[in-house]
Amino acid sequence: MRAVFRLVFVVAALWIVGHRALSAARDWREWHAALPNDPSAADAWRTFFLVDVGTAALALAAVLLFLVILRRLDRRG
Repeated sequence: MRAVFRLVFVVAALWIVGHRALSAARDWREWHAALPNDPSAADAWRTFFLVDVGTAALALAAVLLFLVILRRLDRRG
């Protein structure tokens, strides 16, 4: 049962990371496309990019921490 829970958690976290990474790539393109024409829109796209990168990094850190904790629990017994 623990293995199923671990697998579901990892798949969900990696889906979040992948989705946010793709969004960050789109935001990066939009940010740099808007820079010469509309600085306020470029600032908004920069904010979206930073939020997406931060969310992806946080989700990746959470799944790694979760896996380390589960590995230590498995070793105990």
